[in-house]
Amino acid sequence: MGWFARRGSPAMVVAGLAAALALLAPAAGAATPEVPDPSVREQVTTLQDHWDREAKAANPVKGPKPDKAAKSQAPVLKSRLLAAAAPDECFAGVGAHYPTGTYDDEGNLVCPEGSQTKVNQAYVWGLTKTGDDLWFGTGPNIVCLVFSSYLRSTGPVINDSWVCEGEESSFRTAWTPGVTLPPTLGDWRPADLFRYDQATGTLNGLTIPDSDPAGKARLGSTIGIRSAGSIGDRVFFAGPGMGSYLNVFVFDTGGAYVGSESLPGFTNIRKWVEVDGHLYTGVRAGNGGQVLRYTGSSPADPFQYVSVGTVPSEPAELAEHDGRLYVSTWPAAENASLYMSPPISAGEVDVVDLGSVWQRVWTAGDYEPDPVTAATYGGGALTSFQGQLYWGTMHVPFTAALGHTDVYGPWDSDVAELANALGSHRAISIFRGDELDTDSPTVELLYGSAVLPVYDGQAWTLRPNTMGAEPLYGASGFGNFFNNYTWTMGVYRDDLYVGTMDWRYLLAKGAEGVLDLSGIPAPDDLYGADLWRFPDATSAARPERTDGVGNYASYGIRTMVADDEDGLFLGMANPMNLMTDTSDDRPEGGWQLLRLTPRR
Repeated sequence: MGWFARRGSPAMVVAGLAAALALLAPAAGAATPEVPDPSVREQVTTLQDHWDREAKAANPVKGPKPDKAAKSQAPVLKSRLLAAAAPDECFAGVGAHYPTGTYDDEGNLVCPEGSQTKVNQAYVWGLTKTGDDLWFGTGPNIVCLVFSSYLRSTGPVINDSWVCEGEESSFRTAWTPGVTLPPTLGDWRPADLFRYDQATGTLNGLTIPDSDPAGKARLGSTIGIRSAGSIGDRVFFAGPGMGSYLNVFVFDTGGAYVGSESLPGFTNIRKWVEVDGHLYTGVRAGNGGQVLRYTGSSPADPFQYVSVGTVPSEPAELAEHDGRLYVSTWPAAENASLYMSPPISAGEVDVVDLGSVWQRVWTAGDYEPDPVTAATYGGGALTSFQGQLYWGTMHVPFTAALGHTDVYGPWDSDVAELANALGSHRAISIFRGDELDTDSPTVELLYGSAVLPVYDGQAWTLRPNTMGAEPLYGASGFGNFFNNYTWTMGVYRDDLYVGTMDWRYLLAKGAEGVLDLSGIPAPDDLYGADLWRFPDATSAARPERTDGVGNYASYGIRTMVADDEDGLFLGMANPMNLMTDTSDDRPEGGWQLLRLTPRR
């Protein structure tokens, strides 16, 4: 039980999965209480044994002798908190109206008796840097929005760490008189825009002037600021609107507002990257996507662009490698994939005909043997490191389980539901590619599973991954069953850093309302996002931090900016909106902005 002793016991995993299924039962369809076929129980045992066996085999650092291995895994960076979210609302119970609070002399929100402070801004969702300044936009209660959209569950969930009111939220009618927000947006709140000045150590909110009422309305209809980018004297914030459009907000590097606009036909955006003096971003368009290059801005048209590439699915992350742009995608018209641009010439990717699709170099089915599970993979972070391209996968918990339920129909017992959850579960996999633009590319599996559960319509069995490959360095999730997102990558001082999402704490708190977990130990140091470090292209990754970088309620490293001269900057994702008491022994919820620098 070595891995589970380190990462959480099998009992906690099974109980947690069962609890999560119970929480999602209204969406997934409740299982009937029939006595399951004994073979189904055997499948559950096989699946549990598989994950336990894989975990025992996980070896984060291969090669060094034991005395050297401990030293090689020691953290090399120290962290400092630059800024954090503050409580912004008074919560009086699911469905209740939100009492009006007051602010004390230090600017802290004080809520009336019978209510408590709540922090809605959960993610540093978009982050960029110019000079000494960090610019970022927030994402509000994102985990609740995921529950209501991806997991189709709009009912309320509450515990002592977080609440999702969903369809019962009074905010649905309070935000705009005469308008009722859909059940999926009950926990939505308007996002914030910030500039953090390192020279003075001050956090300044960015506002849209009253002289631009259309811009203010745009911000009030933006789901969240999912991306940020910068070039020259321009800073861009962008996020999906509440319809079939994107909203873009532009400031200059002095903090002055330039303008904003809506881009109809585009519905999502995640990443910006500057290459050779040109700024690129990827956007979803229908069931496919485009890569755009910024060409200029003016008050009348603050975001001018041309399309330089088309991909058949939704673009997610972007990176330059070996003279080309690479983009990872999320599933839409096809499975998650990795696409490659034509060669960058004269410092920019040439404008291409919209009918011309960039070249696909990898897809989820190249590794994942279960076609239903493969269809739920997302393309994660990617970056160029020491001559090779690294990328990872993304897995929204239980979307693969829901996918199997959609395809194969309702399960006939709770045990069959559990088999589905265990069989469709995936932690992140990390890949590395070389010579991807040649006729003989190579793709290596660095962290993953040699065999994976596959459902054939009758039973769950274990089959080799489609690559037929053994992982070079270790198990999926860096040996952590709960690492479900490869959210960020960046090269800082010649090391490659990988930031994850670890959903263990989210699950444990959600399970409290369904099962008695008092007898299952769950130390705080098991919770929180992971930060892993590759020291070079010939070594396994080292665990830099596995504790949410000092806050176990921070389940993800959502954004990352690497600057060799200034630091490694992390924007954290922390949806624990009821963790606001600074006098207790728990960390605080809400976004955090961190700066990491060498220990010596």
